[in-house]
Amino acid sequence: MACTASALANATDVCAYARSACAETGAGIFGSYITLWHCEMGGAWGWFLPLSAWLVVLIYALGTTADVFLIPQLAYLSTLLKLSPDVAGVTLLALGNGAPDVFTGIAVATQRGESLDFSLLLSDIVGGSVFMCFAEPPAHRPPSQLLPAAA
Repeated sequence: MACTASALANATDVCAYARSACAETGAGIFGSYITLWHCEMGGAWGWFLPLSAWLVVLIYALGTTADVFLIPQLAYLSTLLKLSPDVAGVTLLALGNGAPDVFTGIAVATQRGESLDFSLLLSDIVGGSVFMCFAEPPAHRPPSQLLPAAA
Protein backbone atom coordinates (compact mmCIF):
# COMPACT_ATOMS: atom_id res chain seq x y z
CA MET A 1 0.00 0.00 0.00
CA ALA A 2 1.28 3.41 -0.94
CA CYS A 3 0.55 6.55 1.01
CA THR A 4 -0.68 8.86 -1.75
CA ALA A 5 -3.34 11.57 -1.86
CA SER A 6 -5.42 9.58 -4.37
CA ALA A 7 -5.24 6.43 -2.22
CA LEU A 8 -6.36 8.41 0.82
CA ALA A 9 -9.20 10.01 -1.15
CA ASN A 10 -10.44 6.62 -2.41
CA ALA A 11 -10.17 4.81 0.93
CA THR A 12 -13.42 3.83 2.61
CA ASP A 13 -11.97 4.35 6.09
CA VAL A 14 -9.43 7.14 5.69
CA CYS A 15 -8.19 6.96 9.28
CA ALA A 16 -7.55 3.20 9.16
CA TYR A 17 -5.81 3.52 5.80
CA ALA A 18 -3.68 6.41 7.09
CA ARG A 19 -2.70 4.39 10.17
CA SER A 20 -1.70 1.34 8.10
CA ALA A 21 -0.10 2.92 5.02
CA CYS A 22 1.10 6.33 6.21
CA ALA A 23 2.41 5.64 9.71
CA GLU A 24 6.02 6.21 8.65
CA THR A 25 5.38 9.01 6.12
CA GLY A 26 6.23 12.36 7.66
CA ALA A 27 6.83 10.73 11.02
CA GLY A 28 8.65 12.89 13.52
CA ILE A 29 8.75 13.36 17.24
CA PHE A 30 4.97 13.75 17.44
CA GLY A 31 4.16 10.95 14.99
CA SER A 32 2.96 11.09 11.41
CA TYR A 33 1.33 14.37 10.42
CA ILE A 34 -0.86 12.50 7.91
CA THR A 35 -2.23 10.23 10.62
CA LEU A 36 -2.68 13.21 12.93
CA TRP A 37 -4.62 15.13 10.26
CA HIS A 38 -6.92 12.30 9.15
CA CYS A 39 -7.50 10.54 12.49
CA GLU A 40 -7.23 12.98 15.37
CA MET A 41 -8.33 16.10 13.50
CA GLY A 42 -10.74 14.31 11.20
CA GLY A 43 -9.44 16.15 8.14
CA ALA A 44 -11.64 19.10 9.12
CA TRP A 45 -10.68 22.50 7.78
CA GLY A 46 -11.79 24.04 11.08
CA TRP A 47 -8.29 23.25 12.34
CA PHE A 48 -6.74 25.52 9.72
CA LEU A 49 -7.16 28.74 11.74
CA PRO A 50 -5.76 27.40 15.05
CA LEU A 51 -2.85 25.73 13.25
CA SER A 52 -2.15 28.94 11.31
CA ALA A 53 -2.15 30.90 14.57
CA TRP A 54 0.25 28.35 16.06
CA LEU A 55 2.51 28.75 13.01
CA VAL A 56 2.58 32.53 13.56
CA VAL A 57 3.52 31.99 17.22
CA LEU A 58 6.35 29.64 16.21
CA ILE A 59 7.69 32.07 13.60
CA TYR A 60 7.56 34.89 16.16
CA ALA A 61 9.45 32.71 18.65
CA LEU A 62 12.06 31.90 16.01
CA GLY A 63 12.51 35.60 15.22
CA THR A 64 12.78 36.48 18.89
CA THR A 65 15.34 33.74 19.45
CA ALA A 66 17.43 35.00 16.53
CA ASP A 67 17.19 38.54 17.86
CA VAL A 68 18.31 37.51 21.34
CA PHE A 69 20.97 34.93 20.51
CA LEU A 70 22.18 35.55 16.95
CA ILE A 71 22.41 39.33 16.65
CA PRO A 72 24.59 39.94 19.77
CA GLN A 73 27.00 37.20 18.63
CA LEU A 74 27.20 38.71 15.15
CA ALA A 75 27.88 42.14 16.66
CA TYR A 76 30.63 40.68 18.84
CA LEU A 77 32.25 38.80 15.94
CA SER A 78 32.10 41.82 13.65
CA THR A 79 33.76 43.96 16.35
CA LEU A 80 36.37 41.29 17.00
CA LEU A 81 37.16 40.90 13.29
CA LYS A 82 36.91 44.66 12.71
CA LEU A 83 34.26 44.26 10.02
CA SER A 84 31.86 46.99 9.00
CA PRO A 85 28.17 46.20 9.64
CA ASP A 86 27.57 45.77 5.90
CA VAL A 87 30.38 43.26 5.45
CA ALA A 88 29.43 41.42 8.65
CA GLY A 89 25.84 41.16 7.47
CA VAL A 90 26.85 39.83 4.07
CA THR A 91 29.36 37.27 5.36
CA LEU A 92 28.48 36.20 8.91
CA LEU A 93 24.72 36.38 8.49
CA ALA A 94 24.94 34.41 5.25
CA LEU A 95 27.04 31.79 7.02
CA GLY A 96 24.45 31.50 9.79
CA ASN A 97 21.64 31.30 7.26
CA GLY A 98 23.27 28.69 5.02
CA ALA A 99 24.84 26.45 7.65
CA PRO A 100 21.70 24.33 8.31
CA ASP A 101 21.37 23.61 4.57
CA VAL A 102 25.03 22.59 4.35
CA PHE A 103 24.79 20.29 7.38
CA THR A 104 21.55 18.73 6.09
CA GLY A 105 23.23 18.10 2.75
CA ILE A 106 26.22 16.49 4.44
CA ALA A 107 24.01 14.34 6.66
CA VAL A 108 21.94 13.11 3.73
CA ALA A 109 24.92 12.58 1.42
CA THR A 110 26.77 10.45 3.97
CA GLN A 111 23.87 7.97 4.34
CA ARG A 112 24.32 4.57 2.75
CA GLY A 113 22.01 2.31 0.80
CA GLU A 114 18.27 2.56 1.25
CA SER A 115 18.51 5.17 4.00
CA LEU A 116 19.79 7.72 1.44
CA ASP A 117 16.97 10.23 1.01
CA PHE A 118 17.92 12.18 -2.10
CA SER A 119 14.50 13.87 -2.20
CA LEU A 120 15.22 15.41 1.22
CA LEU A 121 18.54 16.77 0.00
CA LEU A 122 17.02 18.13 -3.21
CA SER A 123 14.01 19.69 -1.48
CA ASP A 124 16.26 21.26 1.16
CA ILE A 125 18.54 22.87 -1.39
CA VAL A 126 15.86 23.90 -3.88
CA GLY A 127 13.38 24.99 -1.22
CA GLY A 128 15.91 27.17 0.56
CA SER A 129 17.04 28.70 -2.70
CA VAL A 130 13.52 29.44 -3.88
CA PHE A 131 12.66 30.99 -0.53
CA MET A 132 15.75 33.18 -0.61
CA CYS A 133 15.02 34.29 -4.19
CA PHE A 134 11.35 35.12 -3.78
CA ALA A 135 10.66 35.82 -0.11
CA GLU A 136 13.83 37.61 0.94
CA PRO A 137 14.21 40.32 -1.76
CA PRO A 138 10.83 41.97 -1.05
CA ALA A 139 11.71 42.11 2.63
CA HIS A 140 14.83 44.16 1.86
CA ARG A 141 13.26 46.70 -0.48
CA PRO A 142 11.72 49.96 0.68
CA PRO A 143 7.91 50.00 0.36
CA SER A 144 8.16 52.61 -2.41
CA GLN A 145 9.92 50.03 -4.61
CA LEU A 146 7.39 47.28 -3.90
CA LEU A 147 4.39 49.23 -5.17
CA PRO A 148 3.97 50.24 -8.80
CA ALA A 149 4.53 53.89 -9.56
CA ALA A 150 1.41 56.02 -9.89
CA ALA A 151 0.69 57.15 -13.45
